[in-house]
Amino acid sequence: MKKWLCLALALCLLPLTALGAELTEFTVRERLSLSLADGVTYRQWDLTPKTRSAGMSQRVHLLEADPAACPGLSVVNLLGQHRVWDNLTPVSRMVKTDQKALPGAFLAAVNGDFFDEGNGGPVGYNMEQGEWLTLGEFYDGWAVGFTKDGRMLLGQPRATVFLSVQRDDTLILDQFPIRALNAARADRAERSVPMNVVDERRDNLSVLYTPRYDQTTHTQGGTELILSVNGDLRTGQTAFGVVQMVYGAGGLPENTDRKGLPLAEGTMVLSAIGEDAELLSGLRAGDRVYLTCRADPLFDEAVTVSGGGRPDHGPLLILNGKPADILQAQELDANKEYFYSHHARNIAAKRADGSWFFLVIEGYRAGSYGMPLEWAQQVLLDLGAVTAVNLDGGPSATMVTALKTGEPFLRSDNSGGRRAEKTVGNALVLILTPAGNKGE
Repeated sequence: MKKWLCLALALCLLPLTALGAELTEFTVRERLSLSLADGVTYRQWDLTPKTRSAGMSQRVHLLEADPAACPGLSVVNLLGQHRVWDNLTPVSRMVKTDQKALPGAFLAAVNGDFFDEGNGGPVGYNMEQGEWLTLGEFYDGWAVGFTKDGRMLLGQPRATVFLSVQRDDTLILDQFPIRALNAARADRAERSVPMNVVDERRDNLSVLYTPRYDQTTHTQGGTELILSVNGDLRTGQTAFGVVQMVYGAGGLPENTDRKGLPLAEGTMVLSAIGEDAELLSGLRAGDRVYLTCRADPLFDEAVTVSGGGRPDHGPLLILNGKPADILQAQELDANKEYFYSHHARNIAAKRADGSWFFLVIEGYRAGSYGMPLEWAQQVLLDLGAVTAVNLDGGPSATMVTALKTGEPFLRSDNSGGRRAEKTVGNALVLILTPAGNKGE
């Protein structure tokens, strides 16, 4: 308690200095600036509108990084409880729980992808240390990725896992596209939240489950194949395996355990219903399987990916240094007010020089009511963004940073004093490996 009181006092005594430059719609007042490492800076700003048409005052959190100036910088994707199913956890708790296990010193973190509030887990594209964890829900979604050396990638992964099966010397199934990875099957879609996730999962007739999903598949019935697999799912690589058991459709009796089939290291389960089940029903134990993942070449060097879990594809906010057409994205989303009402935001953006930043805009309280996306687009342009994509915002928007005061975290607050930090599906965490040097 005493440490937090000292921290609060220290923050209150910080001078509030105006920046030399101003945003187009807002005057900037800097409340806090921290060098987290060479080339990595955290800033906290209060934005005062220049005109009434610009809206109300805003509190924003800007996390800027220049990987060229920060050897050893990397970004990891951290899933709550290290699984996809039923994993919702606050960002600050994820980092506190796993800080010692991170492959480097913790610098900062933001929440990542949109998630299933019913079953838990991110619902867009998610990769951890080069392994695909989720995909197949919103094929055209825009996501943020990072290379091993901390370079940001912004694009549409369009990743798919393909299954080929060989029996003896005969290829009996060639490049069958699996509908989803580590997601709810179509017959369980109604348990998902929100409705756009339910709608997207209604065509999940085949789902591949890996041990990163949970200890079991949480499926029942259908045609289900237990696979013994050597390797995991990586872009451009093939994981080899063998069919161990086949449930349903002439194989073993259908799985009726409400918890589903077990998942363990070296095991995957391909679970299917409907026409996909009919196609897979001819497979049998001993068949050799080949699982190949293909994605957009932009992500060939990605080791971390997150985002795109919305029907509006992100939405994309800035492309080639110009505002993206959010009107077109709005037509894809039944929740029209998301685009024009005041909301907290979490945005990933890249500059032309290779530097990048996360912008978290607070909301739902006096002094920071949140921004419509149109206003956020202008702020992003003022900050030099050439490409920017909206990650999960609203009450989920969170940023935590390491401090130099002995206390480990400073957290942005979108609760307005009414609720605790929201639980989310994953976090993007900046770390500094021993090759880098911390800032002063």
